[in-house]
Amino acid sequence: MERKQGVHKFFDKHTLAGLIILMFGGMLLAQIIIGGLLGFLLSKAGIGLKTGIALGASIGGILIVFLHFFRFSPEYRWKSGKEDFLNTFRLLSPFLIFWITYIPIDTYCAGRFPFGPVAPASLAAALSAGICEEAAFRELPISYMARQWKEGKYIPAMVLIPGVAFGLIHLSNGIMGSRDIVGLLLQAGFSIFFGIFFSAVYLRTGCIWPLMFTHALHDILVFSAAYYVDDLPDWVAVVWLIIEGGLAIYGFYLIRKSKRAEILAFWDKKWSRT
Repeated sequence: MERKQGVHKFFDKHTLAGLIILMFGGMLLAQIIIGGLLGFLLSKAGIGLKTGIALGASIGGILIVFLHFFRFSPEYRWKSGKEDFLNTFRLLSPFLIFWITYIPIDTYCAGRFPFGPVAPASLAAALSAGICEEAAFRELPISYMARQWKEGKYIPAMVLIPGVAFGLIHLSNGIMGSRDIVGLLLQAGFSIFFGIFFSAVYLRTGCIWPLMFTHALHDILVFSAAYYVDDLPDWVAVVWLIIEGGLAIYGFYLIRKSKRAEILAFWDKKWSRT
């Protein structure tokens, strides 16, 4: 029996508050609540607590995506076809530029090939970041904004808001004292550029799974090098800022004015408006 279209009075009337709830509430639910609970249970089964929490958060990230699907079903036609998967990977292909430069730069700075096996806890953390962050800062807020805003003038905001929020949440790493202030600000800047590019790709295709996979794979690569490269010269940060800044610019190119009617038509179909 088909479910009737739901009534969402709060989300219909309070878009900004709805955005905050979906992004930060979703992240809290996936990583802290579900991740913490499942991590505790997994630790009782002999898995390390950090690894267990990260694995639990990965499950939490997938759960909040399906809760979002269920909450707005059948209004939200969330299922993606094979063409959407392939198109998402195609639009993500410029991200290879970062990887192509990352490997030789780290190799040069380390004086040898710096990549090696990743510890289980780091592997689980990379998987958790890819799933949870793409769920909370791509799938939930962008699909919701596409539901609320039906004019082309709002499309840049649909990319900027989750992109900036994604970058700012990385400032929370300073609470754990893991970075100096300059390193912390650089990480936030990298993440904003990263978030803008990934948000633009998602807005064009509405397919979250390739983004989760690519994000997790990227973090695995970064964690792998981090074991063998202790300190990088300042010029490396400049190179990466230029590359990721270029990706952000390319993200805005993906949502250029000539594409906005196509984007709106795509989301009209996703939200059962046509």
